Amino acid sequence: MTATQPDSITKFIKSNALTFEIPVYQRNYVWKIEDCEKLFDDVIEGIKNKRKHYFGNIVYFEAEKDPFTGYTRYILIDGQQRITSTMLLLAAIRDEEEVTENKQNLTKTYLINDNAQENFKVKLKQVETDREVYEAIIDGRTESIDKSSIIYRNYNKFRNLVRIAKKEDGFSSADIMNGINYLDIIAIDLESEKVGSESPQVIFESINATGEPLSTADLLRNFLLLEIGSDKQEEYYRNYWLVIERNVG
Repeated sequence: MTATQPDSITKFIKSNALTFEIPVYQRNYVWKIEDCEKLFDDVIEGIKNKRKHYFGNIVYFEAEKDPFTGYTRYILIDGQQRITSTMLLLAAIRDEEEVTENKQNLTKTYLINDNAQENFKVKLKQVETDREVYEAIIDGRTESIDKSSIIYRNYNKFRNLVRIAKKEDGFSSADIMNGINYLDIIAIDLESEKVGSESPQVIFESINATGEPLSTADLLRNFLLLEIGSDKQEEYYRNYWLVIERNVG
């Protein structure tokens, strides 16, 4: 396991040589409106006081690396909620920006990875239940998506916060981007392919044991998927678990 020194979350996600995938044993996106407001308050504090704010740990491991392009796909073990919320905020800034070149640059730098395979072009691949709405937002296709989803609700909240910050406080998109740069994370690479490494699912459950409790359904899903190889987990999740979840709740 290796850990970086604290550094900006934007620096961590902007590389065009990586994509993050949220594994099937992660919970869905659950951030509340209050969480989004707190994140935006921290961004505004960064703008006003130029003060760093510790945003938490990001725990991941390498799943795939292309030796020709350097493109790497990482599995995200912890930090899903923070990275998803940051991406939604970045999408909101883009969609409230009037300069076309700035909108395009933000998308290419932070939200899309042109070096990735087609199904990993969106830099953060969500669990299936959140994927359609999230990717529609990143692609700018919000007209016909499910407006009741938490992902859309929070994206819309961030757009309102960005709009207010511009109109009432006089901040520009560049100011808000600079505020996000003051959010520091510590990136922890599990290097889980090494012999003797603990299962990522077990690590995920251990991390969440001290935070918001996993539901009984979360624990049951993880127990059932634990002994299935990572290459088959999504197939079993889609064909069996999701069917149960949609029918039973």
